[in-house]
Parts: sequence; structure tokens; C-alpha cells
Amino acid sequence: MDTRVARYFAAIAQHSSIRDAADDLNVAQSALSRQILKLEDEFGVTLFQRHARGIALTVAGEVYLRYAREQMAQVEHLRGELAALNGVQRGTVRIAAIESLTRSLLPPLIAKFHHRYPAVRFDIKMDGSERILDSVREIDTDIGMTYYSQPASDLEVRFSMPEPVVAIVAAGHPLTKRRRVDLREVAAYPTALTTTGSRSRNLVDTACWKAGISLAPVLESNSVEPLIGLVQRSETVALLLKMSVTDALNSGRLVAIDINSEILPMGRIEVVTRIGRKLSPVGEEFLAFLASELTANSAAGKGKKLRRSPARRS
Repeated sequence: MDTRVARYFAAIAQHSSIRDAADDLNVAQSALSRQILKLEDEFGVTLFQRHARGIALTVAGEVYLRYAREQMAQVEHLRGELAALNGVQRGTVRIAAIESLTRSLLPPLIAKFHHRYPAVRFDIKMDGSERILDSVREIDTDIGMTYYSQPASDLEVRFSMPEPVVAIVAAGHPLTKRRRVDLREVAAYPTALTTTGSRSRNLVDTACWKAGISLAPVLESNSVEPLIGLVQRSETVALLLKMSVTDALNSGRLVAIDINSEILPMGRIEVVTRIGRKLSPVGEEFLAFLASELTANSAAGKGKKLRRSPARRS
């Protein structure tokens, strides 16, 4: 089954440029242009609009892109099933995840899974929760790992795990003397927060509103790195997921402190797939592995129990 045209089309749509797609695919630009013209002639529609800054999908192009991605996913699934018949787990697992998970959770899990199945490849993209959900919908990725997602009729939460927002401080910070703190105590120090609109920030803002507290962050960022960097060098308190700083916590450089709040413990890490989408055998194998590892890690480290979702729709 030849997916060459589908791959060409998807690459052009991703780059919004035939030239950039040609460079990425190591294919002549003229060959890609001919393929698009051939498709447009065959179906009698315009698939891309040309403009000064590149090209963009038309409505017809968006329809064809969904078909192209579906075709590539089906062929990948077929290859996985055929390989499984020979006792070999082979294929690519595509995951889109928030930064907190790509930093510390996924690397050791992928290393362990790859040791077990060396023929399996991974494609990991880091993004915000909304974009991740869209990526799962559009079959641009197989598995989405988000935080505190809202219900959606076309997505299925395969499993989830509690992950509250906590106070992250440097070792030696005055708050490390406390096992739990109130938001009012946090507000007495400079704070560092994720940007407005992120899922964890929404929880923080709601919790502060409910407690009648206003935080004036000295730093806001859509990346965890600068927040951690500031915390390590000052008395700043960052409100983050504990999982985003696992390595620093294990080394003793940072300390995580629970916060007294009805809102902040509501956060959950959720692993989602598209309703009706059958993953490749290796994709399903990794999902089962992920659930098992998270269950073991949470039981050993936090005493939390992973909730296997009864096919809840996100």
C-alpha cells in the first residue's frame, strides 16, 4: 500500500510550504508540486491557496488531509499487525504531551519500553493541552497526554491519574518547614506561574479567587524551565505539577509542598485517544505499559491509585 502521496500532502500542510516540505522529505520541489496539481486535477478542487507567505489548506484541502492521515495510520496499523504475526513488535508510537510529562515522565518509560521492544520507534511532540486534543482528533498523533481536559464527544480518556498543583521551592526555603501551606502563605513570597490560559494556571486562578487571594507573579512562562531556574536562585514559589520537576525533587535541589485547597487537587493527567480509532498493536501495547508503570510509580511514590477509566469520553 503506497502512502507516498499522502505523506507528501501531509508534509506540505504541516510546513505550509512546498519548498520546506521538499527539504524535509528529501524530495525535489517540482515532484511535490506535480503531485498536488495532479490531485487537484483528479478531484476538480483546489487543495491549497497560494499567498505571499506560503500556502494554506482550503476547505477541500482540510478534508483531503484527514483522509491522508487516516490512510497513513491504517497502513501503520497493518504493518504492526503483520509484524505481530511473526512475534515482532514493530512500528511507530506517536505521542503529543504537555511539557511537564515530556520532561521527566516519558524519557525513562520510553527507554524501558524500547529495551523490551527495540524495533519500536517513538515520535514525541510537546504542546499545550488544547492543541494536543486537536492533534488526536486530526489523527496527527496516536496518543495524547494532557492535563485536566474537558469532556469531548469524540475523544476517549483511556486512563487518568490525580496530579494536583503544588508549591515548588528551593531547598532551604522557609516554607520547607511546613508539610502543607495555605495560598495566603504562598502569596507572602514572590511567585512564578504558567501563563494565563494553561490548564494548571486555570486551576490556580480559580483556587485564588475562591480563597480571596490575588497573586502578583514575578514571572510567567509557557515553559517550566525558566520557572524552575528562578525558584532555584531565589525565594520564589512556583505553582506547578510535581511531575514536572521529578529529577530536581529526587536530587534534593527542590522541594514540593502540598497546598490546602479544594480546587488544586482536582487536576488530573489524562491519556486520550480518538473515539473509533484503532491503534496499532504496538500503540495498544504501549498504552497498557504506560498504565502499568504509572500505577506502580504512583503506588510506590505517592500512594495514589491510578484510575483506569471505563472508556470515559474526554
